[in-house]
Amino acid sequence: MAARRTTTMRDMVLSMGLLTVIALLGAAFYFGFSFSPGGPTAGENPTADVTRGFDTSEASVGFPVLTPTGLPAAFQPSSFSRTAAGGSAPPAVRGGWLVDGERFITLIESSAPVADVLTAELGEQAEIGATGVVQAGGREWSLAVGRRDEAAWFLTVPAAQVPGGSGSGQLVYLITGTATPKAFQTLAAAVTAQLTAAG
Repeated sequence: MAARRTTTMRDMVLSMGLLTVIALLGAAFYFGFSFSPGGPTAGENPTADVTRGFDTSEASVGFPVLTPTGLPAAFQPSSFSRTAAGGSAPPAVRGGWLVDGERFITLIESSAPVADVLTAELGEQAEIGATGVVQAGGREWSLAVGRRDEAAWFLTVPAAQVPGGSGSGQLVYLITGTATPKAFQTLAAAVTAQLTAAG
């Protein structure tokens, strides 16, 4: 009887072990786990159709949206989001790029008052307002402190000067991120080129 009980217990342990291996293999197949004996490997950078996002957002946010064009190959589209009009947060579109594969830069466009946009996108530290100015793309951009002390440049433009815009309101263009000043200059120029063409 004791020998039979030992055999039954051993069979149960072996069965449980086999079920565990099968479950792990199934999870690896389903969730895409990978085994890397040398340590973790860098995954692919996130991607997003930023151009399409800007192109299709106007009806949702309720203001004319500019789509940056002519950006160099070092700008890899990585993220896009929008906040529709009518909610508690300012309506906005946000397109992001990885620059040279390691630093990021984001363009935010909104029709809300500049103070509201800065607070919503940069946090409470935005209340200190502009900390200086910089010339970029033929316009004077104001400087602010971004989240985690990232750089932040913003520009306000009368709605009537924006392609498709009208009325007495204004639009806010905010650039923020960890990219170099050269990348900020490039993105700012891509924005202002369209404003210049409209004017």
